[in-house]
Amino acid sequence: MVYLPFTRSLRFTTGTELELQLIDRNDARLVDKADIVLADMAHTQQIKHELTKSMIELNSSVHSSVFKLHEELSLWGSTCYQRCKTDPPQRLKTDPGVNLLL
Repeated sequence: MVYLPFTRSLRFTTGTELELQLIDRNDARLVDKADIVLADMAHTQQIKHELTKSMIELNSSVHSSVFKLHEELSLWGSTCYQRCKTDPPQRLKTDPGVNLLL
């Protein structure tokens, strides 16, 4: 039997990968605006493209406290949400009157 080498880590750590869908508020369709939402964002290691252009992936650091994990994910989620809310409408809208929702 072949044994795989594993990197040791601190006991009882946790991390999370959270995938967010970009949804049109008006008709609940997925919209392919991840490139626009992620453009010029500072935290590119934690906030990235997902497989499709209608999704964004949030990756946490390794934490020994679920409270710190929650704090970090809340920050990244809030950053993405604010970007969808405040980006110039002409860049995020797919049709007149379309707004993005995370």
